Amino acid sequence: MVFKHHMDQAIRSGKKITLRSYLLQEKGEAKLEMIVEKILTHLDREDLFGPVYAAVRELVQNASKANLKRILFNDMSLNPLSEEDYKLGMEVFRKCIVESKLGQYRIRIKERHLYFTVTFEFDRKVLIATVKNRFPLFPAEEIRIREKFIFARNMDNLYDFFLTYGDMAEGAGMGIAMVEILLTQAGLDAHNFTIFTDGTSSETVARIIVPVSEDYVSTRRQFDQERERLGITAEEMRDRVKDGSCHLTIR
Repeated sequence: MVFKHHMDQAIRSGKKITLRSYLLQEKGEAKLEMIVEKILTHLDREDLFGPVYAAVRELVQNASKANLKRILFNDMSLNPLSEEDYKLGMEVFRKCIVESKLGQYRIRIKERHLYFTVTFEFDRKVLIATVKNRFPLFPAEEIRIREKFIFARNMDNLYDFFLTYGDMAEGAGMGIAMVEILLTQAGLDAHNFTIFTDGTSSETVARIIVPVSEDYVSTRRQFDQERERLGITAEEMRDRVKDGSCHLTIR
């Protein structure tokens, strides 16, 4: 009841809401569902609840699994930069996922302070959900993520996705493809879903931007508009954004 009271107050005042956890368990999942439902109801966009909640939940599950992966690689003294070591580590990782051993590592994950955060920011134009892990992506993970984004764009719908890959979705990185397909089917721009390593904090960031108003201007569109106004190349524009001489907002 205390959580619900604070959450309701935050939503009414438009404040950012952040959850911090080590694993996604039943209690945390219920909170996550409540937050997404309450925010979208507040924004009069209950129609988006299904795909948005499913997408955020998948990203949070991925964050939980990423914590386990770091523990396993450390225990096995594996070098994630080695293709052979990474392959071996992923075999053990998938076995742990299939055998539902994630909860057994909770204490170890907490001891290493490998928590993740889920943050919701919103106004009358947009809802932004951000999931962060306290470490950068492995190089092999970055490659696989790019592959899954390409894969998702070649799939027409969720039915085809599950018909073809449903038996291997768990632990195989297919959740990324599923999130993109979910959001695309909900009418959202595929560019509104990103996963990257933050160059400043070295954190892994997964972000979903959900426009709830037709007058919302995405960061990508702001970039193009400002570049056209200045009459410069995309590369020059990126340099200006990096050095802070040009500021873009994600809200």
